[in-house]
Amino acid sequence: MSYDRAIGQLRNSVSRPTLYKLTMPQRFIGRDTNDYLEYFCSAAQIPSVRYNAVDVPGHTLMGITRQQPVMPVWTNPMQITIIENSDYTNYEDFKKWFDETGQGIDQEGLRNIKLKYYKQIVGDIELEKQEFAGPSLKSPLKVKFLNSYPKSIGPIQLRSDARDQFVTFNVEFNYESYVTEFK
Repeated sequence: MSYDRAIGQLRNSVSRPTLYKLTMPQRFIGRDTNDYLEYFCSAAQIPSVRYNAVDVPGHTLMGITRQQPVMPVWTNPMQITIIENSDYTNYEDFKKWFDETGQGIDQEGLRNIKLKYYKQIVGDIELEKQEFAGPSLKSPLKVKFLNSYPKSIGPIQLRSDARDQFVTFNVEFNYESYVTEFK
């Protein structure tokens, strides 16, 4: 295929993976952290979706077996990477959400752990893919992760030889499914 034909297939530019906006549920994550994530969430992903299938032997074509889809699966977890500030307020917000999933999770006071009911710990997370549209941005794709909760907060690596670098940490979220909206 020639370059001219390839360019002719594009109505706009190609999509860049660097333009996106992540919004956490206000119930657990404050406005300051949501505003911070708009600029300092260094990585996010839209996980895959697939079908689980079963083998079904053919009735009309004997000896032929087909894969019959039986259940959609939204692959978990969804992971983000955050560049932390020097006050660790973002890590604190995510750790508070994690600690709010039950009593005793923070290991202060009584150390017996009792998890809360599912509906008390979940919230929807939105991930908007953004693209340039002249001088402004447009959002051609929005993904809402339904009933999400923090599955894990990754380690913060501290190293004496890591000069001129920044601290990052990962947060993984489990969710039930996600809804995609195309504009």
